[in-house]
Amino acid sequence: MLNNKKVNIFLLIIAVVLFVFLPRFLSGYWVRVITAIFMYA
Repeated sequence: MLNNKKVNIFLLIIAVVLFVFLPRFLSGYWVRVITAIFMYA
């Protein structure tokens, strides 16, 4: 993946948007997916 700070900021914004749009709908699954993305990033 690219080593740009803008990319990391964009991924963080996407994660926040997902958390806002998915309050309780598949919350556990998305939390695991986002956690995996953060660990890979």
